[in-house]
Amino acid sequence: MKIATVLHAGRTAAAVVTGDRAIVLGPGITALDLLRADPSDRDDLVARHVDDEVALGELELRSP
Repeated sequence: MKIATVLHAGRTAAAVVTGDRAIVLGPGITALDLLRADPSDRDDLVARHVDDEVALGELELRSP
Protein backbone atom coordinates (compact mmCIF):
# COMPACT_ATOMS: atom_id res chain seq x y z
CA MET A 1 0.00 0.00 0.00
CA LYS A 2 1.40 3.38 -1.03
CA ILE A 3 0.34 6.01 1.49
CA ALA A 4 0.51 9.73 0.67
CA THR A 5 -0.55 13.11 1.98
CA VAL A 6 -2.21 15.29 -0.67
CA LEU A 7 -3.94 18.62 -1.13
CA HIS A 8 -7.48 17.94 -2.36
CA ALA A 9 -10.50 20.26 -2.47
CA GLY A 10 -8.69 22.84 -0.37
CA ARG A 11 -7.67 20.53 2.46
CA THR A 12 -4.76 18.30 3.32
CA ALA A 13 -5.80 14.66 3.27
CA ALA A 14 -4.38 11.17 3.53
CA ALA A 15 -4.54 9.12 0.36
CA VAL A 16 -3.69 5.69 -0.94
CA VAL A 17 -2.05 5.62 -4.36
CA THR A 18 -3.09 2.86 -6.77
CA GLY A 19 -1.45 3.16 -10.17
CA ASP A 20 -2.24 6.60 -11.57
CA ARG A 21 -5.14 7.20 -9.17
CA ALA A 22 -5.43 8.16 -5.53
CA ILE A 23 -8.10 7.18 -3.05
CA VAL A 24 -8.52 10.30 -0.93
CA LEU A 25 -9.63 9.66 2.64
CA GLY A 26 -12.00 11.71 4.75
CA PRO A 27 -10.90 14.21 7.40
CA GLY A 28 -11.17 11.66 10.21
CA ILE A 29 -8.05 9.74 9.14
CA THR A 30 -4.41 10.76 8.61
CA ALA A 31 -1.46 9.15 6.88
CA LEU A 32 -0.01 8.54 10.34
CA ASP A 33 -3.19 6.65 11.32
CA LEU A 34 -2.66 4.37 8.33
CA LEU A 35 1.00 3.84 9.15
CA ARG A 36 0.20 3.03 12.78
CA ALA A 37 -2.54 0.56 11.85
CA ASP A 38 -1.78 -3.13 11.67
CA PRO A 39 -1.06 -3.90 8.00
CA SER A 40 -3.83 -6.50 7.97
CA ASP A 41 -6.35 -3.81 9.03
CA ARG A 42 -5.36 -1.09 6.54
CA ASP A 43 -7.62 -2.14 3.65
CA ASP A 44 -10.64 -2.09 5.94
CA LEU A 45 -9.60 1.26 7.40
CA VAL A 46 -9.31 2.75 3.90
CA ALA A 47 -12.67 1.28 2.83
CA ARG A 48 -14.39 2.89 5.82
CA HIS A 49 -12.92 6.36 5.16
CA VAL A 50 -13.03 6.81 1.36
CA ASP A 51 -13.95 10.37 0.44
CA ASP A 52 -13.05 10.51 -3.26
CA GLU A 53 -10.98 8.83 -5.97
CA VAL A 54 -9.11 11.09 -8.38
CA ALA A 55 -6.31 10.99 -10.93
CA LEU A 56 -2.97 11.40 -9.22
CA GLY A 57 -2.07 14.23 -11.60
CA GLU A 58 -4.96 16.30 -10.25
CA LEU A 59 -3.52 16.32 -6.72
CA GLU A 60 -0.67 18.18 -5.10
CA LEU A 61 1.51 15.83 -3.09
CA ARG A 62 2.43 17.11 0.38
CA SER A 63 5.10 16.08 2.80
CA PRO A 64 3.89 13.42 5.23
